[in-house]
This record gives sequence, structure tokens and C-alpha cells, in this order.
Amino acid sequence: MVSLPGTQLFEATFLLRRWSYSIESAFLPSTSCKSILPASHAAFEDLISDPPFHVAATGRILREKVDRIAILDNYEGLQTEEKQRALKILGFVAHAYIWGDGNTEILQQLPPQLAIPLHSLAEELGIAPLATYATTVLWNCSLIQPERGWCPENVEVDLTFTGTSDEELFYAVSACVEAAGAEAVNSLILIASSISHAHEAGVQPDEKLIVGLFDCTITALAQMVRLLKQVLKMKSELFYWKMRPYFAGWGLVKGEETGLRAGVHYAGIDPPGETRKYVGISAAQSSLFQTIDVLLGVQHDEHQHSMLRNVRSHMPRDHRHMVEELEASYSSTIKLYVEGTPALLPAYNGVLDQIVRFRRVHLSAATKYAVREADRRGKTSFGLAKGTQAGGGAIGAGGSDLKPFLQGLVNCTRATRISTSTLIERSVGE
Repeated sequence: MVSLPGTQLFEATFLLRRWSYSIESAFLPSTSCKSILPASHAAFEDLISDPPFHVAATGRILREKVDRIAILDNYEGLQTEEKQRALKILGFVAHAYIWGDGNTEILQQLPPQLAIPLHSLAEELGIAPLATYATTVLWNCSLIQPERGWCPENVEVDLTFTGTSDEELFYAVSACVEAAGAEAVNSLILIASSISHAHEAGVQPDEKLIVGLFDCTITALAQMVRLLKQVLKMKSELFYWKMRPYFAGWGLVKGEETGLRAGVHYAGIDPPGETRKYVGISAAQSSLFQTIDVLLGVQHDEHQHSMLRNVRSHMPRDHRHMVEELEASYSSTIKLYVEGTPALLPAYNGVLDQIVRFRRVHLSAATKYAVREADRRGKTSFGLAKGTQAGGGAIGAGGSDLKPFLQGLVNCTRATRISTSTLIERSVGE
């Protein structure tokens, strides 16, 4: 890391911790994800054991277990980590309860045993009341040997829908990308704050410092690209037809047979006939890249902007507030300064080039594991696994066509690069 003035580093670190952000591992918590809930909430633990959750989820066993438990709605004695664990368990269970296994009927109502605690815990933690990126990745992965750091083989995954090593790898790689991204976020926040502090003091920002921080960002992003490529070890058929169905949100639950509107009814919470259409589990709910985009001034088209704003409600409250506060304070700080400082152009564009690389790898993986798999014949479509033969196709958790959406992210990131011709046109205009 580049050497920083002590006061500036302290201020930045204090602000980041206020948002439940770690300068070592970004949005990942520092505690283990496997601490067992106390006896008062053992009923939740029973839902994922005897038989294991992934076994119970593949039929009617899980639904029968849910229907037998009492309604628990008192969390005063639980620590934050225990509340996160309870919400994680309930989120996994809710998705399996609604979607079944492709052979059982898809349900349109969560019973009070799930709906009431899901709603209460989600309200308290400031996040949507179903499975999210936070519950499947951030609160679902922890280090086996902390001294070895975040690499996929050193990550323990708590819960999966399928009980497969492929699903564990998917979550583990996602967690490691998050951790690697800490250096990028740290560096970009320090660049933005150093520019802002200098302007307030009426002095020139330290360009050497900024270049060094851009270099740190490029190194971190390159590591994120290398980590993301490890998901290509998964089996595409298993991912799309076994794992991905459960990533679907409630907006994909249709109401033709029940008489309800599309979506899911939270019994004991919602008025009769009311349903909810939350989006499903999606990497778009990661605060990491929304933070990076905000700090670099990446502008998305209207559809992407709307979708990315919508999924912020699926981020934990502190993380969402961090994105929003950085957006309010620094959304144009770095880009505007670089536009007036040609010497920083190569470093700034180098950062964007690495993000383009990352998003192109993501697009390539989505093409292999979703777009092409959707053409496979003889498979049962349910949840987020839609076959083209059944009139479906590869869509994202928010319902958008997957490939065009991801290609749009690549295009918008590339379009953010600043060319020398842009600088010339600006100087002439001035």
C-alpha cells in the first residue's frame, strides 16, 4: 500500500468502519459464519439439520419441517452475527420452500413460521426479507485458517442448496473477489478524499500519491480477475439446472393457479391477496462494484441504472448507506480531476481497463453457464433455470435478458475512459 499521511488514513479508516466495512476484507465480516444459534432459536438450526438442508430441500421434507415449527419473533438476546445467521438460514429455507425441486409444485405463499421472522429480522438488519448476495456469500463464507487469507481453497462455505463442491466454489470465489476488492475500494476512497481535502485547503493534490493509489487499484482488480476465472471449474449443467433455479426471486412466481397476483404472499404479515416481487440472488447486489463505479464516475444507461438502484435494498443497511454517502460526496471527484490533469490519464484509464476485463470474464462465464445451458434439451425449467425449448431463456435475477445486461455493463465501463481528444475538446471549450 502507498504510504499515506497519518491523519488522512485515520479519517478514512474511521469512516469505513462506521459502515461495517473492513479495510482488510471489504464487506465480508471478520467473524465465522458458522456460530450456532442459542437454544432459544434452535428451531431454525433444526431446519438445516437431520437431514442436512440440501437433502431436505429436494422434496417435501423441508416444507413439512417448516409447517411443524412454532413462530419465533423475539430476537432481543441475539447478537448481530446471530441475527445474520438466523436470516441466512431463513432465506435459504424460504427459496427452497417456494421453488421445491422442479417436481413438486411451486408455492406462492410463505407460512407465518417463515414470513414473520424473515420480515422482522430483515427490518432490523435493513435488507430485503429473502435470500440475497449478503446471505449466500458475505454471511455464508469464512476462513478455515485466517492466517492464510482469502483464497478459494481456504474458504469454508456454510450452506448450499445442492450440497455440491461446485456450489461451494461459486460462493467461495465470490467471497474471495470481495476480499481482494478491499484494496481497490480503499485506494479509490483515499484518492477521492485526498483530492477533496486538497481543494478545501486551496492546494494541489499530490499527483505522485494518486498515481501510486491508482496502481494499487489496478493490482487489486487484476487479482479479482484471476480469482473470478476460477468459477470456470464448475460444471455448467449442474450450475444452471441444479443451483441456479434457487437463485430466483419472487417476481418470477406466477399466480395463474392460485388466483393471487404474481409474487409471494408473506402470511401473517401481508394483507389478504397482497404479494411481493423481490428480485432473487444476484451479484448486482454486491456493494463492491457499485462502490467502485460510483468512485470512478461510471455512468450506466437508464435500464442498468434503474436495476442497480433497485437492488440496493437487497444490500445490508450499512453497506447501502456507504454506497449512497460516497455517491453523494465523491461521484464525480476523481473523474473531473483526471480530466483536468492529463498526467493521470493512463493510470485512470488503466483502472477502467481492468474493470472491463473483469466484466468481460463475467460475461463469458454467464454465456457458458447460463445462455448456452438454456438451450440444453430434456431439462425441467423452474426458478431461474429457464429452457429455450419451454419458451424461456437465460435471464438475470431481476428478470432482464442476462447477456445484453452484462454486455451493457462492459460497454458503459469502456465508455467512461477519458481520451486525449476529450481533453483537447474540453480545453478548447474553456
